[in-house]
Amino acid sequence: MLSTTKSTIAIGRGDDATKTISYSAAPNSTNRRALLNRVNVAVVFGLGVMAYILQLNYASTSSPEGLLQQIEKPTHGLDTYDKLKQHFIQDEMEITKDKILITELEERKTKMVSGLENVARTLYAVESKTKKSGKRISEAMEAMEQSNDKIRRDDIRLLNKLMGEDAFAHEKLYEERQENLALKDLLGEMKLLTEKQKKTEGLRGSQSKYQ
Repeated sequence: MLSTTKSTIAIGRGDDATKTISYSAAPNSTNRRALLNRVNVAVVFGLGVMAYILQLNYASTSSPEGLLQQIEKPTHGLDTYDKLKQHFIQDEMEITKDKILITELEERKTKMVSGLENVARTLYAVESKTKKSGKRISEAMEAMEQSNDKIRRDDIRLLNKLMGEDAFAHEKLYEERQENLALKDLLGEMKLLTEKQKKTEGLRGSQSKYQ
């Protein structure tokens, strides 16, 4: 037994859409001819229904007002289509402009980010060099201060030594002066004694002559 598939074709519109034709489609080649015949019948019937509907529409629009409405409807539809087409074209143009603007903004953003990265790298390099230079300057100043402190200490020691030697020299000079004064006094006394002794010897010599 062959399996069949039932299908339904709706013909007409509105209430006429309830008129349907059912047919069976068999998958084998033996039923293809019968299927085609049924389809042809359905098409012919559908065309007849459509002709009947068109007649009804023509009868309803046979008056001048109805005919004018039927003429204006396509024209209104064309105007609406043209407007929609223009809106669509404008929208596409706006979208294209927006895409171009977005692309330009992305390129600017990329350039700005790249420029900022370069600036950041440059600033980091300058900061590193500045820190190194500052460290070297600090070390040099510290060394100079230490050297100056050492020089000051050496100068102070030398000054103290010179002052000590000067004081010692003044003291020695004072002692030598005192010794010289004492020696002068001693020489003066010896000179007086010598003169007295000479006088005494002279007196003794003169006395011995008279005796």
